[in-house]
Amino acid sequence: MLKVYYGMGSGLRQNLDYTDFKYLPLTIPPIDEQRRIVEFLDRKTVELDDAIATKQRLIELLQEQKAILINQAVTKGLDPNVPMCDRGIHGLEKVPNHWKLCSVKRLTQILRGKFSHRPRNDARFYGGQYPFIQTGDISQAGRRITKYSQTLNARGYAVSKEFPAGTVVMVITGAKTGEVSILGFNACFPDSAVGFFPNPGEVSADFLYYMFGVLKTRLDEVSIVSTQENLNVDRIGALYTACPPVEEQNQIVDFLDNRLLGFETAQVRAEEQINKLQEFREILISHAVTGKIKV
Repeated sequence: MLKVYYGMGSGLRQNLDYTDFKYLPLTIPPIDEQRRIVEFLDRKTVELDDAIATKQRLIELLQEQKAILINQAVTKGLDPNVPMCDRGIHGLEKVPNHWKLCSVKRLTQILRGKFSHRPRNDARFYGGQYPFIQTGDISQAGRRITKYSQTLNARGYAVSKEFPAGTVVMVITGAKTGEVSILGFNACFPDSAVGFFPNPGEVSADFLYYMFGVLKTRLDEVSIVSTQENLNVDRIGALYTACPPVEEQNQIVDFLDNRLLGFETAQVRAEEQINKLQEFREILISHAVTGKIKV
């Protein structure tokens, strides 16, 4: 039916009016057959919807288990027998004795992104050799930003700020506030994001990425809620965390990389199965109402 609709109407945006619908040819089966088709589709679509819901719940459970695994490794380490202590800070009630308690600003250098020209979408500043990352690139990238879709020219570069590869980048405004990723190349980004430069010998970029994932709940608590969520550099920098020695950080990162691969594979498989079930549902309805299958 949609193919018929798409073949009708005109203009930059297709429009259908009453006349189009009035003369639209339809093939209508006898009323008894209509009832059989409706009963068949009611039964089958419920079965398919239940199967889709089961797969969606599996994805939710995988994400919950993933979050628990990351939280356990990043806040308590990998050795269950190591001596623990209570640091008296929310989220750090029991951490390994030998881990250092410090604020984010002591572990990193924090610099806000920059693009001072307004309006921000002025075409004269774009289309050059300098990668320009937006908040959507950060939230969609996963652990590492490996591609970009926008660039700045010399004029745009002059009103922005370039950050080196390896910078941990965080979204600080909008619906994706608190999302983080690691720059895979030198790039500029606007003041809706913040860059963290890990202090050598204190923290690695990869551990910092996982650590910010655990801190996201506390980041939400200190965000400024107006028409949209906002974080500022001072509030982020003042957050305290327990940080293991760099060698132990690397062990935790390797452990999580290996364990999370299984979760991600299972999630991708479940998402593919959901897509196939949804496609089958559409095909089943189409074939049933057009008489291509007998019910």
